[in-house]
Amino acid sequence: MLKNLLLFLAIILSINIWAQIPDLPSGIGTSENPYQIATLNNLYWVTQNSGSWGSHFIQTADIDASSTSTWHGGSGLNPIGNSSIKFTGTYDGDSFTIDEININRLSTDKIGLFGEINIASVKNLNLTNSNIKGKNYVGGLIGWCTNSPIDNCHVSGTVAGTGYVAGLSGFIRNGSSVNLCSSSCDVTGSGNHIGGLIGEAYASAEVTFDKSYSSGTISATGLYIG
Repeated sequence: MLKNLLLFLAIILSINIWAQIPDLPSGIGTSENPYQIATLNNLYWVTQNSGSWGSHFIQTADIDASSTSTWHGGSGLNPIGNSSIKFTGTYDGDSFTIDEININRLSTDKIGLFGEINIASVKNLNLTNSNIKGKNYVGGLIGWCTNSPIDNCHVSGTVAGTGYVAGLSGFIRNGSSVNLCSSSCDVTGSGNHIGGLIGEAYASAEVTFDKSYSSGTISATGLYIG
């Protein structure tokens, strides 16, 4: 009986390990020949290779990310970009979808598919049924956005955190723009700056919005809610 149980546990463990193998995408990361993100393992490769975060990416297929709920002990997918190494490249979703991204990092700031971006570009991407949880600066797509355009991106699911929490981006600043974007996320925050689309837009340089909206619900108890 014990032998069979150990064999069963080994099989389950091996499935989880194999599910998280980073797979180098096709392409070389230039604007002429961007990395082609076709599978969840391609996306995992991006999250694990911060040296690629200044490169160009294009998504070439819909991706099922539901298995990320069990990754890293339940913490889910690693965000692309953080305070130390920001995402400074371009990501073109080419109108494809990533379904059911799971990130559960309640003690970590700058959480989203992209944790922090700076002088970057994210466009033409659909995120559906996402489940994103962090501390501060939490967004369904981007946690913290500086001097970067976000174009034609759409997010659904749930987003939760403490402060600066929103369906699209928790914090956006200094020359950034949001165009043709939407969020239908249900957003929950226990602190300040909780929004349907954006938690806070801070502008020492112009921040612009065009034809973008939120249709989700917001549950919050702090200040600057909307």
